[in-house]
Amino acid sequence: MKMQLCVAMLVSAGMAFAANAEPTRADEVLAHVRQSCGVVKAKIPAAGILLSGKAKVAGLPTDYTVVFDSAGEFAQMSNGRISVATGFDGKDVWTLDIGGERRLLELGDRRQALFGALVMTGLWMDEGSGIVFTPNMEVAADGEKTTHTTVLNFNHAASGTSGTVAVDADTWMVKEWKYRGETGDSTVTMSGVVECDGMKFPAKIVRTTKSGVEEELTFDKASVAPQYFVSPYAANVGAPTDVVFDSSIAAEIEVKKAPTGHLLVHPLVNGKDVGWFIFDSGAGSNVLNTRVVKDLGLETFGSLPAMGVGGVVMTSWSRPDSISLGRVTLNEPLVVGLDLNFLDAPMGVPIAGIIGYGLFHRSVAEVDMRQGEISLFDPASYDSARVNNSWAKLHLDSRIACVEASFEGHTGIFKLDTGAAGSTVSFFGPAVKKFKLLEGRETTAAKEGGVGGAVTTRKGTLAWFEIGGNRTENVPAMFATEDKGAFSSKE
Repeated sequence: MKMQLCVAMLVSAGMAFAANAEPTRADEVLAHVRQSCGVVKAKIPAAGILLSGKAKVAGLPTDYTVVFDSAGEFAQMSNGRISVATGFDGKDVWTLDIGGERRLLELGDRRQALFGALVMTGLWMDEGSGIVFTPNMEVAADGEKTTHTTVLNFNHAASGTSGTVAVDADTWMVKEWKYRGETGDSTVTMSGVVECDGMKFPAKIVRTTKSGVEEELTFDKASVAPQYFVSPYAANVGAPTDVVFDSSIAAEIEVKKAPTGHLLVHPLVNGKDVGWFIFDSGAGSNVLNTRVVKDLGLETFGSLPAMGVGGVVMTSWSRPDSISLGRVTLNEPLVVGLDLNFLDAPMGVPIAGIIGYGLFHRSVAEVDMRQGEISLFDPASYDSARVNNSWAKLHLDSRIACVEASFEGHTGIFKLDTGAAGSTVSFFGPAVKKFKLLEGRETTAAKEGGVGGAVTTRKGTLAWFEIGGNRTENVPAMFATEDKGAFSSKE
C-alpha cells in the first residue's frame, strides 16, 4: 500500500497572476501589477513584513502568521489544535510537521515550499524569482459587470509548477490562479487587500484542489515585523520528545508475513490488543481502521485528504493516549482514521491499522522483508556498525523515506516502501514516460491497488537494479501506465 498525506498549508500552493485586457506583452502586464501591488524588495523593511490572521488547517480553525524579509527568508506558522510551521533561513527549508516532527524539507517538498513562499509574499514579482510569464490572451467576463481579464501563462521550472494567472483590469490585483504542481491541480481565488507601507497583499485566499479539498486563509493585518530576539527563520529541528524507548524489551518484535508479502505487526493502542497492523514505510502517517477508532471510543476531528495508490479519499484525525510496538511507545500520537476493511481478505487477517511515518520518524527500524523480521532501536543509542553493508543517504519526500538508486544506465530517487510488497521495484507514471521504460520490454497487464482505488500497470523485468552499492540482475518490476494518486510523483 502506498499512502501519503496531502494536507498542505496555503503558502505551499501554486499560483496565478494577471493583468488588464489592453497590454499584450507579458512584461507590460507585470509592470502594471507591480505598480498596483507595490511589493518590491527595496521597500521591505529590515525587520521584515508580518501578515496575521486566521486559517483552516486539516479542517480545523487556527491562528495564522507569515513573516518574511527582502532576502526571501520566511516563516509561516499555524497555531491551533494541530499546529504546523514551515520556514526558510536562506539555506535550509524546515517544517514543524502535522504530527509534531521537526525536520528539514527535501526534494519536491522543498521545491513547493519555496515556490509557495514567492507566491504568498508577493516576491514572485521580482525579476529574480525564476517564474517565466508568457501571454495567454484569454478574455473573461464575470457577474453583471463585464470586465476584461488579461491572462498570463506561467512556468516555474525550479518547482515544476505551471498554469495561468488572471488580474482584475480595474485594480490590477490577482483574482484567480489555476496551476499544476507536483501535488496536482489546484485553483486559487483571492479577494480583498491588507496594506503595509503602500504594499498590498491579498486579504483572503481560498484554494480548491481537483479532489475537492478546500483550504481558506484570511489576513486581517499587515505590519512591519517586530524585532525578534531569536530569528523566526532559523531551522528548529531535532528529535521528538513524545516517544519513549524501553531497553529492557527485546529489539526484535513479533511479525506475521501476509500472503501478499506484507509484514504485519501487533502494537497495543491505549494498552489494548486491537489486531494486526501493516508495517508500511510508504504510509505518511500512523493509521487506525475506522472500526478500531469506534471500538476505542476515540474522538475524531478535522478533515484531510489521504492520497493512496488510486487517488484521494477524505478522512479525519484521532489522538489515542498511546501506541506501543515492542520497546517503542508513542505518547498521544496523531493518527489518521481510514476504512481498511478491504484489506482483510488479501492480508488473511483483520487489519486494525498501519504503522507508518509517525513511528519511522522516531526510531531506527531494521527490516528483513524476505525473512519477515523487524527490530526497533532508539536513534540516540543505535550502533550503526552492527550493519555490515554500506550506508546510503536517506531523503524524505512527502514523509516517505527515499534513496538514490541506479537501473539500466539511469539514476533516480526511489521511495523505500515496505507497503509495496507485491513488487520489488515500482516505477511511477512520469518516470515510465521519461525513460521510455516500456519500449522493447516484454510486459503483462496488471493493476496496483490500495487506498483510493487502483492504478493500471504493466509487469516486467529490469536487466539490473543497484541500491546501496548492491546490484541485482533480472529484477521483477512494475511500470505504472497512468499518472494517478501516489503513482504520479516525479521523484
